[in-house]
Amino acid sequence: SQIAAGMLISLVGAAIIFVGSYLFTTVAFPQYFEEIRTVGERVLREQGKSEEEIRTTMELSASMQTPFFNAITGVIGTLMTGVIASAIIAFFVRKK
Repeated sequence: SQIAAGMLISLVGAAIIFVGSYLFTTVAFPQYFEEIRTVGERVLREQGKSEEEIRTTMELSASMQTPFFNAITGVIGTLMTGVIASAIIAFFVRKK
């Protein structure tokens, strides 16, 4: 039951994370992903990557650099952290 309670709290947190992340990347900072791509491209150039390598890397990463995908990864991370933390806490509480 302790893990279920932790999971419920994680679900609430995940919903907040989703909305916050989505608003962050669409309303507060609508150019966020464009700036990330620009910095990423500059770093690849500084590392001496070829134009072909840069283009391929940028194309592969572009599909994951969307507000929705970013928000979903935050939800998944929050849920995973909640389950792990709940299990650890439940272990120590039951030990007492």
